[in-house]
Amino acid sequence: MARGAELRGAVRGWVLGGALAVVAVAAVVLSALALAHVRQEPPAETVAPVPTFGPEPTGTPTPTTAPPVSYDRSLERFVAVGDGVIWRGTAGSCGTVAPTLERSADDGETWTDVAPAYLGIGGLVAVDAFAGSEAEIIATMGDECEVQLLRTFTQGRFWAPYPDVLAGASFVDPADAGSIRRPEGALDAPCDDARSLRGAALVCDAVAYELEGDVWTALPSTNVAAIAADDEGLVIAHGADGCDGMALTRYSPEGVATDAGCVAGLSPENPTALAISGDDAVLWSGDEWVVSTV
Repeated sequence: MARGAELRGAVRGWVLGGALAVVAVAAVVLSALALAHVRQEPPAETVAPVPTFGPEPTGTPTPTTAPPVSYDRSLERFVAVGDGVIWRGTAGSCGTVAPTLERSADDGETWTDVAPAYLGIGGLVAVDAFAGSEAEIIATMGDECEVQLLRTFTQGRFWAPYPDVLAGASFVDPADAGSIRRPEGALDAPCDDARSLRGAALVCDAVAYELEGDVWTALPSTNVAAIAADDEGLVIAHGADGCDGMALTRYSPEGVATDAGCVAGLSPENPTALAISGDDAVLWSGDEWVVSTV
């Protein structure tokens, strides 16, 4: 639901010089040519810090401003938690990059590939737990990259499309990430690269937005990597001052923000997925799989 940062700088200096000759007695005019010299310094380089793990800091994280996180949409991640089972996947890109879809029945210790390759899955758009230990996905399928909603009743061994259920679903349009497809009609997202749509909330340009009517309202947290929703509101995974990793902030339905902890060693610049299961936040970010209490 960090799912890299860009530092560019260039300094340009221009040195202009010129000289003008004095008019000679013979009325011959001499002109000096202006010389232009351009100097460009190489961009500054930084080395990302090595992730460290330590005790969680206390206090409410203060939002920090950072450039919007941008990464290949094929790397977008999804996590869903059911009864005794976890589902996770990567978006892929229909026709170019194969998506992934996996299932774990041992809290993420081991994973089984359950992507419906035999049906021609091309890309993953959404993953949700369904009917306890089962799941449903929205995916692009076949040579035409047709959007379908599929469900499994065999723990991912077999899948089948449900067009009637798809008609009632909301999701980011895989052909236009600036548009949300809904039963009541398409709705423009607050940016051209919407991600981590969860219910009536999403992430755009590293800012979390919540839909009120047909209007998107930005939440205070910035440098947002992923968002999740449960019966108590929203949980945002984001970078924040005072948290050497990924801060978790819970927003009540009334918009009240509460510090929900800090997970050390995770970077909001990585593709990240977040799911809430009871009192636990499940985070999949970079190479890390973390469960933290919220």
